[in-house]
Amino acid sequence: MHARSRLTPLRFSAIGLLAAAALHAGAASAQTKVWTVDPDFDAGTSSNVQHKPSGTVVLGPTPVSKTHLVWVNNYNYGYIVRIDSQTGKQTSRFDSVLNTVNGQSTGVRPATEFCNWANTGNCPGRITTDANGDVWIVNRAFGTQGSLSKFSGDIKHCIDRNNNGKIDTSNDADGNGVIDNTKVGVEYFGQADECILTTIPVGPVGALPRAVAVDKRGKIWACTHNDGKCYRYNPNDPVVLEATVTVGGNPYSAATGGDYLFVSNSSGATRRVHITTLAVDTAPCPGTYGVVGDPGGNVAYLGGYFSGDGVYKADFGAKACTKWGSNGSSVTATTLDLQGNVWAAGHSSKTILKYAPSGALLGIYPSPGANPHGLSVDFQGNIWAVNDGQFCLAEFDSQTGALMKAPGIEIGGPGVLDRTPYLYSDFTGVQLDRQAPYTYVGSWEGTFDGGVPAVPWSKLKWNGEPQGAVPAETTLVVSVRAADSLAAIGQASYALATNG
Repeated sequence: MHARSRLTPLRFSAIGLLAAAALHAGAASAQTKVWTVDPDFDAGTSSNVQHKPSGTVVLGPTPVSKTHLVWVNNYNYGYIVRIDSQTGKQTSRFDSVLNTVNGQSTGVRPATEFCNWANTGNCPGRITTDANGDVWIVNRAFGTQGSLSKFSGDIKHCIDRNNNGKIDTSNDADGNGVIDNTKVGVEYFGQADECILTTIPVGPVGALPRAVAVDKRGKIWACTHNDGKCYRYNPNDPVVLEATVTVGGNPYSAATGGDYLFVSNSSGATRRVHITTLAVDTAPCPGTYGVVGDPGGNVAYLGGYFSGDGVYKADFGAKACTKWGSNGSSVTATTLDLQGNVWAAGHSSKTILKYAPSGALLGIYPSPGANPHGLSVDFQGNIWAVNDGQFCLAEFDSQTGALMKAPGIEIGGPGVLDRTPYLYSDFTGVQLDRQAPYTYVGSWEGTFDGGVPAVPWSKLKWNGEPQGAVPAETTLVVSVRAADSLAAIGQASYALATNG
């Protein structure tokens, strides 16, 4: 009898089809585990997969998660705050990075270190929301190692790393609508928060990742400002870099539409990258700030902050760029409402501007607090503005422009030094949903008890049956980790496996 058993979870992070996987637990015990029929797979855990045909694990399709959450960051001390759009109350407060993942250093600056814009702090920037309602954020980390972090939008996606049978995560324990970071282990969990899913480095030291977006296939894109590159990642654990594209210039923000990634550029033309072929083309806009993509993939709308004022319409089909007037306001962010109208953050005029798709100005509305910086639309159709003068979020009726929650939703709280919110991207998930209401990324995980402590696993095989072929234009990634207890397995690192 052994006090602890060797436990070897087998994780299949797949874009494609899986059948008949087998793991051999080593010569010492000569044990073999095969997953090949529905009950085998049902004993594991999965996300966005199903049995069609029987005896396989196949992706959805699964509709995009339509939540009532909005997210905001603060770059000074590296916090991420999640807010219920219906109540206006904070529901979570996270560190913007994990300093270790599965016991391994991520190589980033210490969490909540002050951002001095030179060599300290993680300085979180843009946010994007994926089909599961989970959120990805780039940490700019000026002069040091920039990174990409993932946060759960649903407690079911969190990881019980300490195996205590519950998810330890930030929450509004006293019901006052604010997460207090002085109440450690009660309302705020810092690095022990099990809904911070991962952090990975992006680009070389000093590359300054500024842009992030998710495409209709579920892939995550991050672009680095100082070397003009964009990186495409498979989002399943472990997050894997799939492709690197040189777009040139200085990428500033990103959005997706159709088969394309749109990249605003602080020092030149707007770029468009095909999400599968990786081909790059341009539209002749000047330096631009925030960007939103039309779902069709041919047009992007960009803030003209770097060029003085206005909104720019980049038409890649016509290879043209048109400037819309903004009453002299320097525009940072842009977004599309549910009717396809274009909204712009008038940073210098402290207003929100609404345009018809033709470019006609439909309305100008005052935003509470100085300097609206970011914009997004929620699934209820309302417009959210991030204001970095009064440090608040403001919600507007997209039909009338009326302010719905006055004077704005404060993102601070007692003991919280998290002023200066800063982001302008899809922080609700609506822009992804209007492109393609399905997720193209899924995963399955099974656990095998090897029977004795410290027995090594020796061989992993999959797709040995005819129906196990991986379809064209898909990727199948398999990884494995091992430990001698359930508690330890949550801290172990995954290793990528090769078939056979």
